[in-house]
Amino acid sequence: MCTRIFNSHNQAFPVTARNMDWFSDLSSYLYTFTAGESKTGLSKASCALNNISPEHCLNWTSNYASISTMMGDNTLGYGTVDGMNSQGLTVNSLFDSYATYNGYQSDNAAPVLSALRWPQFVLDSFDCVAQAVNYFESHELQLITEKVPDGSELDCLLHLTLSDTSGDSAIIEVVVGKCHIYHDKNYTIATNQPSYTEQLNMTQYWQYQWGLTEPKNNHPVYTAPGGSSSTQRFERASFYLAFSQEAETAAAALSQTRSLVSLCLAPPKFNPQHSARASSTIWCNLSEHSQLRYYYLNTLTMTTPWLSLAEDIHICQRVAMVSVSKDETINHVYSGDLNSQLSSCADPFKA
Repeated sequence: MCTRIFNSHNQAFPVTARNMDWFSDLSSYLYTFTAGESKTGLSKASCALNNISPEHCLNWTSNYASISTMMGDNTLGYGTVDGMNSQGLTVNSLFDSYATYNGYQSDNAAPVLSALRWPQFVLDSFDCVAQAVNYFESHELQLITEKVPDGSELDCLLHLTLSDTSGDSAIIEVVVGKCHIYHDKNYTIATNQPSYTEQLNMTQYWQYQWGLTEPKNNHPVYTAPGGSSSTQRFERASFYLAFSQEAETAAAALSQTRSLVSLCLAPPKFNPQHSARASSTIWCNLSEHSQLRYYYLNTLTMTTPWLSLAEDIHICQRVAMVSVSKDETINHVYSGDLNSQLSSCADPFKA
């Protein structure tokens, strides 16, 4: 039950925030990736498992350095969840149970790209939302799912949200194996479901109720749903963003956006239906586009660690934020600049 908010009220200080909601603990790392690295759309092990020739996979060389939140481990594999590159382009991947991936088709010449590597491909390859949108509108890919690297055996069904320093925004859904793109600077809120078409329909309804449309509602209401469903979180985030005034400084924009996304947080152990897979917010990411600073806020540690893309990234490094084993979960406690905590590592997506 994730929520993404792009706060571009002050175009000098745009900030993107997302809550990562999940039903279990996830091993997670912050990675720094360099420019100039060759990468591939599927691991050799996954190629063998899915009977896919490695030559059929998408291959690319990273144009930009990036900082990414990665989930998984050496046993289960890795996937990029969120990140920001050195141009200030931010990508957030949200689970989308309505997505329809076609799977691998051997007679299709389009290159194969795993959903788990899709966000990193965008971060590596494009400097802004418009450039990424143009690519996905003009290139065919075989986007395929893999299992979420958490041991749950769930297929990783994703859609992406993109935002950049100019205030541009896009949402990319997968519909019958094709990229369905919504591209507009006003598309600032996104949740897991329903489809973005339906989310826009909800926006139109609530904008009228709040007196923000023409013709105006002469008796506007200033309320928003308070529940935890995707639709209610979408409506609530839209309400508070719509009536938030422009922050005057970078620090104010950051704190404003953090407060906005907190209104959509599901607290730890929140489980109204006593479900075996009740989701709660396990971390929040914030991207300061103009400051090139990227935050990872663990719900259980109450600290504010960050990394900066303003510094030169010349090797692949990482720092563990949450370590999950069958015996325990360790929430590593960090605060402030994490650069001194980084250790060199192999690029898990390297060709």
